[in-house]
Amino acid sequence: MLTHLKFNKPNIIMKQDVYQLRTKPLHQGERGEVINKCTASSLTEAIIIFSKIKQLTPDELIKLFHVK
Repeated sequence: MLTHLKFNKPNIIMKQDVYQLRTKPLHQGERGEVINKCTASSLTEAIIIFSKIKQLTPDELIKLFHVK
C-alpha cells in the first residue's frame, strides 16, 4: 500500500535551490540563454520538473538543454 504524506509546514530539513534551464551554447566559453527557472531540492528533481514543463523525457531534455 502506497501512502502520500503532505506536510503543512515548509520543509526546513530539505534545502531548496534555484535551477535554470538554459540553451546549450554553440561555442565554448559562451553561456546559454535562460529559458526557465524552478526551485527544487536536487538536480534530479529539477530535471524532472523541466521535462514535464517541456513535455520531453529527461534524456531528451538533457540532449537539448543545459540545467544548472
